Amino acid sequence: MAIGMPETMRAIRYYSFGGPDVLRLEEAPVPNAGIGEAIIRVHAVGVNPGDWQIRSGLAGDRFELPYTPGWDVSGIVVSIGDGVTS
Repeated sequence: MAIGMPETMRAIRYYSFGGPDVLRLEEAPVPNAGIGEAIIRVHAVGVNPGDWQIRSGLAGDRFELPYTPGWDVSGIVVSIGDGVTS
């Protein structure tokens, strides 16, 4: 975990596929950056077609539940995992 990072964050998550009513705002642990990953302090997030298709179950079972949507984000990189070079 990066210095100065909180231990928890707010996250939208869902535990079953369906309509917007499956979305839950929760406190979740801040993850650690894995190999090839970066942790971003998010300032803005968008919802794109992939996000709602996954939530609706249209993407099949390729995504493990609980799931946190948000492929399109903007923010500041605060931590990187091994193998991150740019």
